[in-house]
Amino acid sequence: PCIVAIMKGLLCCCLALFFSLEAAGFLFGKGDDNNGRLAYFRLHTRAFGKDSIIWNDWDGKEIKYGDYNRLKELKFDNKLKVVFFVHGWLGSEGNWYIINMYNAMLDREDVNFFVVDWSYGSNTLDYAHARQKTKDVGREVADFVKFLKRDRKSTV
Repeated sequence: PCIVAIMKGLLCCCLALFFSLEAAGFLFGKGDDNNGRLAYFRLHTRAFGKDSIIWNDWDGKEIKYGDYNRLKELKFDNKLKVVFFVHGWLGSEGNWYIINMYNAMLDREDVNFFVVDWSYGSNTLDYAHARQKTKDVGREVADFVKFLKRDRKSTV
């Protein structure tokens, strides 16, 4: 019985440490996990096909800044209009309203719909921290638009 109590105590301590570290990441921002960039760009198009619920699942097809091969692989159509949707504070790409947004847009019009996911900077209770990150995300979106326009005639 004594060993069982010690094991339970150790397990509780480990769980408490894990959850406190997770909470610290949520409270103060997790930092980025994208080679120094905050924003992930995920493409949704009609070309991916439509399953029974939504276009191309909920997570889209990721394209990193400067990856022309990935654009070709995903059949990015530079003749189509390009639409960007950037979520807000505490948001992420998987939020229901974003899924509804690109589904509605793709139902209405054939476009290249990019969801800009910057949840590594926005998912924090520290609003001032998230607000500061919006400038970085804005610059990254501008860089991505330039990337799409380079050597292309896309209607961005």
